[in-house]
Amino acid sequence: MKTYIISEDDYQQALENYSGICGECGELRHGDTEPDAEDYPCDSCGENAVVGIENALLSGVVHFAD
Repeated sequence: MKTYIISEDDYQQALENYSGICGECGELRHGDTEPDAEDYPCDSCGENAVVGIENALLSGVVHFAD
């Protein structure tokens, strides 16, 4: 699984908007992804690799930009 860098503001906005991120292609899934979701399908690449933004942070998929 790849890792992605986001700002703290983008993370907070993603959390508020129920967004997730695909661990394969990095595409954001908006509006229907619980913060603790795992293995949701990605509309972009088709892989079941979307995780909720909170899980993405805890598992190391996303890191905060400095």
